[in-house]
Amino acid sequence: MSNRILLVETLTGGDLQPGLYTRGNSLEPYCLECLAAAIEKRGYRATVVQQGFMGPEEILHFVETVKPFCVGLSVLTHTASRSQRLAEAIKARYPSVFIVVGGQHPSLATEYVCNPAFDFAVLGEGEITFTELLDFISGRRFACADEVRGIAYYSRSLGKLVQTPPRPRVSDLDSLPPAKRSPAYLRQARSWNLSYPSPLHQIAVAQITYSRGCRYRCAFCVSPTVWDGNHQMSNNSKSVTYRSAKSVALEVQRLHQVYGVNFLYFTDLTFNDDPRRIEELCGAFINAGLHGGSESDPHHLRDSVHWFALVKVGLDDATARSMVAAGCSKIGMGVESFSTAQVHAYKKPYKGLEILHNSLTAADKVGIINRCLLVLGAPTETPDTVEDTIVGLQRFPIDQVRIGFLTPYPNTSIHTQYRDRLLTVDFDLYDEERPVIKCPAFSSNELLECRQRIGHTFYSSSAYGARCSEKLKRFPWLQDSYAWFFNDLHSRTGGAIDLRSITSRAQVNHEVLT
Repeated sequence: MSNRILLVETLTGGDLQPGLYTRGNSLEPYCLECLAAAIEKRGYRATVVQQGFMGPEEILHFVETVKPFCVGLSVLTHTASRSQRLAEAIKARYPSVFIVVGGQHPSLATEYVCNPAFDFAVLGEGEITFTELLDFISGRRFACADEVRGIAYYSRSLGKLVQTPPRPRVSDLDSLPPAKRSPAYLRQARSWNLSYPSPLHQIAVAQITYSRGCRYRCAFCVSPTVWDGNHQMSNNSKSVTYRSAKSVALEVQRLHQVYGVNFLYFTDLTFNDDPRRIEELCGAFINAGLHGGSESDPHHLRDSVHWFALVKVGLDDATARSMVAAGCSKIGMGVESFSTAQVHAYKKPYKGLEILHNSLTAADKVGIINRCLLVLGAPTETPDTVEDTIVGLQRFPIDQVRIGFLTPYPNTSIHTQYRDRLLTVDFDLYDEERPVIKCPAFSSNELLECRQRIGHTFYSSSAYGARCSEKLKRFPWLQDSYAWFFNDLHSRTGGAIDLRSITSRAQVNHEVLT
């Protein structure tokens, strides 16, 4: 039997194209690169492919070329249908090839694996589970599939879905090998956002992980099921595991030196959950020479590494200073709503608007770009909650907004709560780009109009323009980033939002001041 494995990320070209309110990054197939490194450590040979703009026939060509004994598909909920069709096409042409699915959707909806095109599903973390499953398939060890923990499959003989006992979480993330990177994917990856460096100055972009999991239980989030629901957790676990700061810094150092990576996207769900660990990581970055010198140095963007991280409300001044000193140039903060009732409905660990304001201000004071993450379209959404959001956005130092529609992913609390309010069960539409839950106060079209009104009102306001102008006076090296973003806003809104004069005006003002 061949030792070759083909791993396919089923995100298509549309998923990788930036959008105005949600999609903002086209990144490498990082999860599969981590998986590839783990199975190659065991002696298998892995090829990683991101579907992108390739059609099914081109993926079939990869199967013909690689000649794998197993194809692994990474599946999100909104790619579940197309992944199934791709698997059916592979199975029809190459019936002896095993097809294994993993990722978000199979972990949320285990019954997905019952389709005849699929042989097995890997649930939750995949590095150890998938390696052991390959050992079973290839006959290296295990007498039967049931000996492999953390998988699911449909038993034809029993006529039912079989799920093996959950696998313990990987407690020592440093024991896993660094991701197997593809130079081509790193070079073509971009953060199509308000980012520093701007997309024009991003040489290569990589994803990186410091921690896995989240100790919170927000009602709309898939994390409790994906990270914990399919695993056996110890009683004292907070659902979060960490790499050592040194191992992250060493990996980033290699990414920078070998591939030219100068922008990182941290995959951590709550990057600042443990301030002590953030201090360790920032110190390791600085000691490794990953960030230093002056932002005004023309070679700084090439010679240093900047990064983005998702943080929870509660960022303090000291942590923000450490982060920016180590290269953090942007954060995303899950605000969800400026309506207190809405935040409580989402079961967010709410800390109040004052703490939110202090957190955003801590980042803004040191020149970090703030992105505010909002959720729209719950059944409890009303004209008043929309107005709360519009007004709230004016009062906080926010540079960019993400507005996604509440999406009831399978087996989340929201899905259970609003099961009888679903507008559709077509998972192709579960991408946060459109309403999929009935909202008594608004039709679907009206919710789309609400999102546009929130975004347009925010970006077109005099308060936003003044804040950006003032920020660029304090941090003039952000000029190119804001200029790119303002031009992009102008283009995507057909000229309805035009902030292009702010960057040039701020530059003139800065020159006068200096």
